[in-house]
Amino acid sequence: MNFGHKWRLGFQTPVVYEQKFMVGDIVRVQYSVPKADPFRIVPQLVDRNTGVVTELTPLLIPLANNDTYNVADVSFVTEETGLFTFQIVQGTTPEHIVAYSDFCVKDNLADTVLLGYENRRDEFDVFFGGRPFYFRVEGIFLPSERTFDVEDETFRDQRYTLTQLSALPYSKQTLTIGGGYGVPYWVAEKINLILSMTDVTINGIPFVRSEGASPELTQLHNDYPMFVYKIELERKETGYGLDANIFEAVPIVTSDGDAVTNSEGDSIMGVF
Repeated sequence: MNFGHKWRLGFQTPVVYEQKFMVGDIVRVQYSVPKADPFRIVPQLVDRNTGVVTELTPLLIPLANNDTYNVADVSFVTEETGLFTFQIVQGTTPEHIVAYSDFCVKDNLADTVLLGYENRRDEFDVFFGGRPFYFRVEGIFLPSERTFDVEDETFRDQRYTLTQLSALPYSKQTLTIGGGYGVPYWVAEKINLILSMTDVTINGIPFVRSEGASPELTQLHNDYPMFVYKIELERKETGYGLDANIFEAVPIVTSDGDAVTNSEGDSIMGVF
């Protein structure tokens, strides 16, 4: 979630961007709290449709070699559609909003992708603890922006005949972020950070950035503060270096169409 609200300059087109989630998405937020906290820092979820405020209970994680602060880890599932605000309040008389982030929840967001990410080590001021974070954003993989390549070794003999010694085919896909209206720069900054993690999935499929690729900006209009970004990615490969979904296990049959079975009568499967 984004807690910074000064991403648009005064002379730029006045637009509003709210992060989107689908019903069932998991939202996870971390922040630091003093161990000796006299002011009562509390996370809340505000339903802007009804005005109902729900107090959330964070998990307190002690920091090694730190006697002053704990990490507060709070997560919740988006259960219904509507407009919401996640906020952190301090004090009781009256409450002071320390930070907040507005977002909306919808039943269907076909024009978005869901990034899940975690890291082998606790880095980037985040405590992962073996649990992933998630980030949903307007994005798509366009079929026209998929390229195919190969890492191969070849040999030419004295007759200049070319022989291929080995080959590893792979493909690259360009993720386009922003949809028709674009996204603020902080979204591209967030995605660049996410792709620095050791384990990243997009809609459940593992991806890695392609050899140092970074988000490339496309400006939609002068003085318009939201942009389209593109970044080249590769799937984490399995087997012989090809995408796992290229192959399909099917029963092996004879020329007469009869299934080939083992001694226990089970069909023998082949991968093609």
